[in-house]
Parts: sequence; C-alpha cells; structure tokens
Amino acid sequence: MELKVLEERENELEIEVIGEGHTMMNLLKSSLLDDPDVLVATYDIKFPTISNPILYIRTREGRNPYDAIKDAVDRIITRFDELSDAITGVLI
Repeated sequence: MELKVLEERENELEIEVIGEGHTMMNLLKSSLLDDPDVLVATYDIKFPTISNPILYIRTREGRNPYDAIKDAVDRIITRFDELSDAITGVLI
C-alpha cells in the first residue's frame, strides 16, 4: 500500500490511499470515528474503477492526525485478532 500526502495542516490531513477501495476505507473511517478526538473522518473515490480514495481527517486541537490514524489501525488489528481467536475457539 502506498500513501501520498496531499494536504497537511496542524489538525487536518488529506491522504491519497493508492490501490485501495471502499472495503479498506470504510473500515478505517469507522475506526477513526471511534476516537473522540477525531472530529471528521471521511473519504471520497471520484471514479471507483480508476481513482484512488482520498482520506480526510480533522482532529481536535492537540491531537495529531497521524497518531489518530495509527491508533485506528491498531484498533482494527486488535479486532481482527479477537475475531481470529473466536474462530479458532469454534474450530477446535
């Protein structure tokens, strides 16, 4: 996965997420919105078959948008680890 920073301000970030689609972006957006310090998290894909998604995030004063994204990804990983454990428990 490749990321391209399009705009960066103190509490705002706009990133192009190259090669991803709605599945990944919906998951990331949802996890970002679980953070009370994230005021806005959204994305746009202009043309689904030829465009890369653009992620936009705005955080409260003092909350670094990069840190918010990292924390959101960590929450996603934790959720999938829990799912993996639950599936393993059912199969054994």
